[in-house]
Amino acid sequence: MAAGTVLGRLIPLVIASMMVITSPLALAQPPEPTDQAQHAGLGIRLLEAPESLRDDPRARHYIIDHLAPGTTINRSIEVSNRTGDPQNIEVYPAAADVSDEGAFLFGEKGEVNDLTTWISVDTPTLELEDEELGEPVVTIDVPDDAPEGEQYAVVWAEIASPAPEETGTRVVSRVGVRVYLSVGPGNAPAADFEITSLTPQRTPEGVAEVVADISNTGGRAIDLSGTLAVSDGPGGLGAGPFQMETVTIAPGQDGRAVFSLDAAIPNGPWRADVEMMSGTIVRDYSASLTFPEAGIGEPTDADGRSWWLPVLGVGLALVIGAVLVAWLLRRRRSGNAP
Repeated sequence: MAAGTVLGRLIPLVIASMMVITSPLALAQPPEPTDQAQHAGLGIRLLEAPESLRDDPRARHYIIDHLAPGTTINRSIEVSNRTGDPQNIEVYPAAADVSDEGAFLFGEKGEVNDLTTWISVDTPTLELEDEELGEPVVTIDVPDDAPEGEQYAVVWAEIASPAPEETGTRVVSRVGVRVYLSVGPGNAPAADFEITSLTPQRTPEGVAEVVADISNTGGRAIDLSGTLAVSDGPGGLGAGPFQMETVTIAPGQDGRAVFSLDAAIPNGPWRADVEMMSGTIVRDYSASLTFPEAGIGEPTDADGRSWWLPVLGVGLALVIGAVLVAWLLRRRRSGNAP
């Protein structure tokens, strides 16, 4: 994967999807989120964030908060029409979730969860001329009996072409802002993560890849981006930085990030240096690795050792200890013999 800035992938606004569908209307799964706020077409962006999260770049793009049951908050968003024509824009919440594979999943229109039932929009329909902006207010009203934990949703802005008279296609475009809401007393759970290992591998086409295993050790979902650089390779070669696709991991879950290098990368050995971030949290990780000729190589820990070496070391220590204990017991019995 080509190198580039980490921050650009770290904090995308949620989602822009354009779908061509046959009547009757049935929305399909939107593609990976991309920042559409400053582009031509339909745009959306968050206008305010909690003071407590002012240093967190994620909170400037997503609605992120921790609220006690019985709390109500308001967040202003900006919806822009740069389509070239007047538009009637529908603004509404829909359910979302985080998959075990490390993806933020966008629900279909009309899909609900607890969080979407707490969300309302003061202007559910905007009539905007071309180049006009609207600023609807999103209200989240957490009920007194709300369960503790983190939930996810998306506030969408959507336009659709007129429905065909008989059969045909209807084009629907929508952009949105993710919502990460934690419910519970006191301060928000701390967010944290760790990189646990790196695994070198090659695709069937021969492209070298490095897979990073990550564990979300905190109490909030994380949106990870990061870079990988390799150095000290054959002949002193180095390459990178290479970027990963954004990975979202729910609290207590594990995930994987893939760095794609190049088919021309020699097998090594290499020194691999990884930096990942989510909001203000940054973690570094270094290891020595060697790419296989094909398939999946050997995982390495942060010291560059194969994962089985510590296990082997513990096993050898146990064997040596058992032999030593047996020798001492045998010597003691020999000393006590008549």
